[in-house]
Amino acid sequence: MAERREVLMTGQSFRFLHTSGFRLESTLTGLAEVPDHLRDLLVNAPFQAVEHVTEAAIREDVDFVLLTGDIVDPTCSGPAALAFLQRLCEQLKTRKIAVYWAASRLDLANDFLRQLQLPDNVRIFPSDHVERVTHFRGQSPICTLFGRSWHEKRPLRAAEFVRENQEGFQIAVLYGRGDLDTAPRAGLHYWALGDSATASDLASTKTHVVHSPGRPQGFDPGAVGPHTCSLVGVDGEGEIRVRRIETDAVRWHEERLLVDGSSSLRDARQSFRSHVERLLVGQRQPLLVKWLVTGSGRFDTPLVRAKEREEILDWLRNDYGHRTPALWSLQLNVEPPEAITDDWCDDDSILGDYLRTIRGQMQPDQPPLDLSGYLPQLALPQEVLHDLVGNDPQVSAATLRESAVWGFDLLRGDEAPGRNKAQYSSHADVEGVTT
Repeated sequence: MAERREVLMTGQSFRFLHTSGFRLESTLTGLAEVPDHLRDLLVNAPFQAVEHVTEAAIREDVDFVLLTGDIVDPTCSGPAALAFLQRLCEQLKTRKIAVYWAASRLDLANDFLRQLQLPDNVRIFPSDHVERVTHFRGQSPICTLFGRSWHEKRPLRAAEFVRENQEGFQIAVLYGRGDLDTAPRAGLHYWALGDSATASDLASTKTHVVHSPGRPQGFDPGAVGPHTCSLVGVDGEGEIRVRRIETDAVRWHEERLLVDGSSSLRDARQSFRSHVERLLVGQRQPLLVKWLVTGSGRFDTPLVRAKEREEILDWLRNDYGHRTPALWSLQLNVEPPEAITDDWCDDDSILGDYLRTIRGQMQPDQPPLDLSGYLPQLALPQEVLHDLVGNDPQVSAATLRESAVWGFDLLRGDEAPGRNKAQYSSHADVEGVTT
């Protein structure tokens, strides 16, 4: 109860915004092709997301903003990104919003950041020691911050951030996570962390929070879901409330489509339409969607064929990729099988032979795959050669499962394997994709 009484003595409530991972030098990756009508949006997405962060800070009338690393690499971002960052800091200054920045290794590349002429509301914490700063609202102190930036020879340690025996709310500001996963934390009320692509909490109680806000924008197809900054409110009794504010300009999404053996292309199209309409309800930013066909009958439907999936993909892009907001379909895949079943392997065909070979190679006593001998003698990158040798069992298993899907598509002819081959033939002959 001692810590709680100390906060009660100040009796002030305040709010601040916690954010990190702007990566203004980066662009979105992982797109095999970029549609012309979305090109500018995708290029500018990191900047728009940071603008949303700034707008949130102003709209919520926060006392200050915490930046916890990976904001910009000044050596490769170019002058436009640095000018953009300066302009946003100036906007915050006009609203009397301070910025406290624990710079990461990326931010401090070539020590260029410390030479940048940022406005005087921005304070970059030193690298060689933890600096203590008291933040005032007018003439009244409302909290104390303890911050440090990256140092090549001094990794972060929780023990550096020692809570002072004084009144008021106390915040640690770190560019990463340090040893906080395992080390005891010295009683500070809020630990502002960086070095995380998504928002996460190491600890969270009413009066003690260890939090990473993630990035305002996802940069690749693996960064699915909303990306946010964190609005932190502290009341007069020291209770902490963290609210995540969506900031992403473009959102990555993965959607699973359940099918059964009786599904035709017409059925699939209706299912896709229902999924798209549900995804777009209340959606404000464009969606970049990866579709995955799954379900017990997915290899007995026309969607196992790459040609049919391409037709569906083209239809999705034409019908929904040009709307506002757009839903752009990146790819449409069939989920690989976890195991090759007997009814697939019993077929007396090239496909049956192929699947029996795949199943045999998936047995645990088999040596690792080595595909390097099947390629011409080319100067391939080392990481590619490593994957071809197949030393990683998980990579080998995933390769075999994907190979099974290719076999279903390329070696089947006009019939599906297993119990539903006649059923598939009727769908393939009768049903077509109509506009």
